Amino acid sequence: MTHTSGMPGGSAEALRGPRGNWDHTLAEVVAIEAQRPLDGDPGFGWRYSNAGIATLGRIIEVISRQPFKTYMR
Repeated sequence: MTHTSGMPGGSAEALRGPRGNWDHTLAEVVAIEAQRPLDGDPGFGWRYSNAGIATLGRIIEVISRQPFKTYMR
């Protein structure tokens, strides 16, 4: 939640679908992003991270046992 995970900042190009969009579930995004190397050591330095926010959303889905969108409503 503080953008200090060390995860990459932008979305992986592998997330781009055949129509040029990023139409994936959070589970798919996290699985793809987990294959990318970290940009730095976790806890050191601030860097905005789409992958980090997607991972947080997925954690919420798993713990709440409901889709992130439903949880947020």
